[in-house]
Amino acid sequence: MPTNSASAENEHFAKPEISRSLTANNENTTRNGNGTESVELSPLIPSTTVSPRKDKLPSPLPLSDDNDKLVLPAANEQPNCFTKNYRYILIGVGVILALAAIVTIIVLVSSSAGRQKMPCVPSNYSGSEGVLLSHAFNTSLDYGSNMNCMYRITVPASNVIRITVNSFKTEKGNDKLFIYDGSSAESPEVATWSGTLDAGMQLESTGNTLTAKFVTDGSNNQAGFSISYSQSTRSVCLPSDYSGPDGVLLSPGFSTNQNYGFNQNCTYHITVPANYVIRLTVNSFITEECCDKLYIYDGSSTASPLLET
Repeated sequence: MPTNSASAENEHFAKPEISRSLTANNENTTRNGNGTESVELSPLIPSTTVSPRKDKLPSPLPLSDDNDKLVLPAANEQPNCFTKNYRYILIGVGVILALAAIVTIIVLVSSSAGRQKMPCVPSNYSGSEGVLLSHAFNTSLDYGSNMNCMYRITVPASNVIRITVNSFKTEKGNDKLFIYDGSSAESPEVATWSGTLDAGMQLESTGNTLTAKFVTDGSNNQAGFSISYSQSTRSVCLPSDYSGPDGVLLSPGFSTNQNYGFNQNCTYHITVPANYVIRLTVNSFITEECCDKLYIYDGSSTASPLLET
């Protein structure tokens, strides 16, 4: 077969990335009679060689500066679940604290607004009688917080002031009515009222002026008080020296159906002839059990032995 034909056939089968190879087994050499040789080729079996694409080739491993050793690539870092959850916890705690701070501010602002000082009622009284009222007593409201109210009563000279409780209810121990026997809070303090008092409780000044101060704190407000006042003549001690064989000792105001006065200190001296003794007989006796007392001494003065109280 002509050599050119085989060559052409080889070119026909040639394609990119495919080549045809000859081996010794593919050749059959025949010597002709005319001294020439002819070569007979057996059918070629194509052998394929696949060249990998450059974009699919793995990149060479980098070399380190230390003796040209290979440096292995670091594994992809995986997210830490604990760290992620901890971050969410911190965010949640922050949100809760922020909300708590906002609520606290709102409560403090509201509480501060509610604790503003309330106006006091008129503080000067000069009539022969009247009524002292705490703030808002004649309404359905309680008195205000952080109050400091003054009440001043003045009656004509030679008279005293008697106050009588109509109703009294404050926070015991914290909201107090201080009462002073005089024209200011610098006068002697004669009483401090707090809590719940019985109606009818009385107190009397020694002069024609009396001052009261009502002080409250910032919580647990109550109904307050209503206190009447009136002017009255001073209860004075009766004559103190008795020398007859008999007689009657009277407390101030007893003969006029009046109660004895406040803060009184009366002394009675009884003398009978020598070789006689003195016998006392009670006709009527009513005093305030705890505080108003009659002391009886066996002698001429309060320095004598105490016989009875």
